Amino acid sequence: MTASGRILVIEERSCAETRRLWDAVREHGYELVTMPLGRTLEQATSAHRPDVVLLNMVAAEMGAERNRYLDAASRLSISGGARRLPVIGIGEASERGRPIGMSAVLSRPLSAARLIGRIASLSRLATMQAELRRRIETGGRFGIEIPSLESAIVDGDANVLVVGRGQRYLAVETALSRMATLTGAFSLATARDYLTRRAFDLVILDMDIAEAVDVTEEFRRNPAHFALPIFAFAEPDREEEIEACHGAGISDLIVGPFEPRELAERAYAAIAENRLREQLKAVYTKARHMASNDALTGLFARGYLMEHMSRLVREARRSGDRFALVGFTLADLPDLNKRYGYAAGDNVLRQVGVLITRLIRGEDLAARAGGDRFALLLPSAGYDEALKASERVVAVVRMTQFSIADGVSPATVDLEVGHAVWTASDDAESMLARAFGPQIRS
Repeated sequence: MTASGRILVIEERSCAETRRLWDAVREHGYELVTMPLGRTLEQATSAHRPDVVLLNMVAAEMGAERNRYLDAASRLSISGGARRLPVIGIGEASERGRPIGMSAVLSRPLSAARLIGRIASLSRLATMQAELRRRIETGGRFGIEIPSLESAIVDGDANVLVVGRGQRYLAVETALSRMATLTGAFSLATARDYLTRRAFDLVILDMDIAEAVDVTEEFRRNPAHFALPIFAFAEPDREEEIEACHGAGISDLIVGPFEPRELAERAYAAIAENRLREQLKAVYTKARHMASNDALTGLFARGYLMEHMSRLVREARRSGDRFALVGFTLADLPDLNKRYGYAAGDNVLRQVGVLITRLIRGEDLAARAGGDRFALLLPSAGYDEALKASERVVAVVRMTQFSIADGVSPATVDLEVGHAVWTASDDAESMLARAFGPQIRS
């Protein structure tokens, strides 16, 4: 399994309660490094910079030792680099709220599924924030002025759709009332109707986990809801169904009883991620410029792609952060041009470009690499993420009927795919060469 990312565990003493958490994190594909407090800042700014830091305070005594952890969280959260380090406190419960410097707190009872969900969400949020800064910097090289962006969430202005029988509605309302307006949909038909007429920041499925998996799969098949955060609930003893949730596309799973503060923090992170995704789309729209965009497809042009990828290469050499590139080739284009003319081929290229844009994550950058080729740049991603992204795009392209030309019936097309994950010897040109040849028909 390709590592999902690097996790730094800071602990002075190990204990059985947290060792099982670390084992679960490793089994989920993360590379995990453990070290004491004294070396944390050196590790955080080294060439092997972690994606998330876990502060193990379960075994820490109250008083001076716990204060050392809190001080470390504060210092780590402002460590240098474009990608701010998310810090999760393990076992710290405070009536005064989340300590300064901690992105989240995992209090008892400790759950591996809960921890893995928080790691994934916070790492993704940090990636998106870093990519926002990169887009602004790259845009500046092309003379595109993009204003500074405000905070992702304004308290109280989020919209949350709760779908299901309403058994947990009051508990959800108690947890989220300060940050969001809740809308209830007791039936799936009502939920579908709401989703077509209004924009929501988060969907919470208040139903049996097996039903939630089916509903999520339906929502994910609609490109308009592909990136919408979806929460569901599960009981701890239903491990097989919990695993199925990840494959279905559920963003976060609330396992067992939950505290209002915990649900609020997880919802806040998911909503912030969704808002940042929308901000990235706004940056993309703002960056539509003759110097940076392909006139035919509206995607970023090759020049912008190479400039942005070179920026990622420089950051990767400093921090060790990974990224991936997917190359798509429209294999049917020569035949389309020959049978129906170049205008028909251009028409299909335009439609495929629009579809790719709708199916990618907010932090991913789609570009036309020239001719019949599209490139997808995925920051903070490895081979597994690149493969999933390419499979998603290819699957939808295959199912889509594309308009060819007047008087010609719509038809399906196919894509050939290649993948490249950054290595220390790579530059932008070498990655592009590896992503586009040789390719396979996925």
